[in-house]
Amino acid sequence: MSERGEPVMHNNHHVFFERKNYKSPIERRVRNMGAFVLKVNAVDHQELHANVPPPPMLQSEQLHDLHQFMQEHNYDIEGLDGLMWGIVWANDRRLYNVEENLDQQYFYASGDYRR
Repeated sequence: MSERGEPVMHNNHHVFFERKNYKSPIERRVRNMGAFVLKVNAVDHQELHANVPPPPMLQSEQLHDLHQFMQEHNYDIEGLDGLMWGIVWANDRRLYNVEENLDQQYFYASGDYRR
């Protein structure tokens, strides 16, 4: 319920957006992994897309590494933690732009921008 007692609508946000940019099988597999699809407040989701550019595209090797990491670490990953751990694990400077983008996404997906 919202602060005014109204129901809050939620929908799914794909951390790797826009869908049209993810065409190859590995790109689609990573994009649709459960840890990278977040249930967010619909208003926050709209604000996120209005204010945050899509994350930089990962190279094929990076996508394979991230997919492998996520498969091997089968513990309960909440929200963006899986991707953050994948970035740390990869120790790849090329992923820093993705990490910055995730921080921006989290700011909106968490509703922090409303504070």
